[in-house]
Amino acid sequence: MGRVRQVSQPAYLLDTQVLLWSLNRDPRLSRQHFDIIEAKENLTISVVSLWKIAIKRSLGKLTMEEDLLGNIHRRPIRILPINEAHAMGTAVLPAMLA
Repeated sequence: MGRVRQVSQPAYLLDTQVLLWSLNRDPRLSRQHFDIIEAKENLTISVVSLWKIAIKRSLGKLTMEEDLLGNIHRRPIRILPINEAHAMGTAVLPAMLA
């Protein structure tokens, strides 16, 4: 007898730079990344990326459209939240070297 297995699609977590490049159709985005994002399946970003973008915009280090969140919500991108366990978990991360 044959078997039936559920095959899940790969999921993709876009880092902040890839998110920005995709929103701006930046030519630095590789063809492979472009194709994955254009397929619009199982795309995820962290709310931390939105936080980083907002900070850079407020410092004048990043200029972009005003409706960033609306642009993201018009796409099938899941936004991962931060919870208290994530925040407390940062205490055990190795120190970053400058």
